Amino acid sequence: MDSKRLYYLDYLRIVSTFAVVLTHVVCAIGVNKDISSISWMSYNFFNSIAHFAVPAFLMISGALFLGNPKSRDKLFKKKLVRIGVAFVFWSAIYACLDLFYGLTLKEVITNFFKGHFHMWYLIAIAGIYLIIPVFDQIVKSDKLLKYVLIVLLVTGFIIPPIKSFTSLTFPEVSGIFSSWITDFNYPPAYAFYFLLGHYLNKNEIRPIFRKITYMAACLGLIITMVLTYVFSFYEGHSVMIFYDYFTLNILAFCCGIFVFFKYEISKLPGNKFVETISNSSFGVYLMHMIFIDYFRPQLNTCEEIINPVIMCILVTIAVTIISYIISWAIGKIPKISKYII
Repeated sequence: MDSKRLYYLDYLRIVSTFAVVLTHVVCAIGVNKDISSISWMSYNFFNSIAHFAVPAFLMISGALFLGNPKSRDKLFKKKLVRIGVAFVFWSAIYACLDLFYGLTLKEVITNFFKGHFHMWYLIAIAGIYLIIPVFDQIVKSDKLLKYVLIVLLVTGFIIPPIKSFTSLTFPEVSGIFSSWITDFNYPPAYAFYFLLGHYLNKNEIRPIFRKITYMAACLGLIITMVLTYVFSFYEGHSVMIFYDYFTLNILAFCCGIFVFFKYEISKLPGNKFVETISNSSFGVYLMHMIFIDYFRPQLNTCEEIINPVIMCILVTIAVTIISYIISWAIGKIPKISKYII
């Protein structure tokens, strides 16, 4: 067991991986259902709870790589190559499966270059990794780091939601916003989470502020659930803007989760088993959609027999365990395993 290892980040990575699988399972079951149905309610409930996962991955990377020269050297020598090879390998796997599902050759080729929908994260994190040398200069100064975080907060979490919110409530005003607001959206949000992970990991947070963070997280979660339901009911279909990673409600929830793991979950002991599960998480992220895509028709049929809440939980557990076992097994293959999972 590594005494210097931050095991709370391992626990957070494991839980975040489970949350990603849960998100995709509930989307396969409930996203297109009637707003008043149990399936849709389950979808909204679980999706709201699980939407901290991707920001958590970014924050974990920021905590591990920023301000750490050894990690940065490892990053450029191994991580970027691993991401590139994994993208090509798993895109090819999903493209071959697309042929099995009856897509045309043109669609298969297009999907190969685009990657399966959930693989957008590999492109996003690769872009963040490339500018880590810039971030490293920023984190050397606490004053500069705070300034950049404020700028990214405004450009990534305040301006874009105004645009999205007005498009739902005041379409004519939204047109005005669109004419002069730059489409900031995700890039600043990604950078913000990455830098925030470093900041929260490096700095001590007083107990009173931890409690405030936890309360803000609970409030953010409630806002996500309630506003998603209200606007979806009003529009007559699923409205998902409150799940967006650049909304303040998701930001508050993610901060609370990270701080909770740092100060509460860190009390749990770390061991080789935790390390093994954590190290296999990348493979789970890459392959879990194979099983969800394959069983998607059956999932929609089974909901008539099994309670959607129970089914979401059982399917998520099954897909996660199967994916972890396969990822662990692939990890035993010499040489190539370190590039594809």
